[in-house]
Amino acid sequence: MMETVRQTRAGQATVRSHLGGREEQVLRLIADGFSSKEIARNLQIAPSTVEVHRRNIMRKVGLHKVADLTRYAIRNQMVSV
Repeated sequence: MMETVRQTRAGQATVRSHLGGREEQVLRLIADGFSSKEIARNLQIAPSTVEVHRRNIMRKVGLHKVADLTRYAIRNQMVSV
């Protein structure tokens, strides 16, 4: 049972490492509840660029909803609760 937990955690770390630096920034801000416009203003990029990052993050981690992304960020200690 512990081996399964270790493999799952290792798999999550591997997926997270596939995210680029900007994607991690966007994911943290999404998990903190910011809108695309707010994230764009904060990072000084276009809102459409934020949406591209969001789509890429969702594809890379295999999730389909913002709530799932938020849970993912919390589980991977990318944001604090």
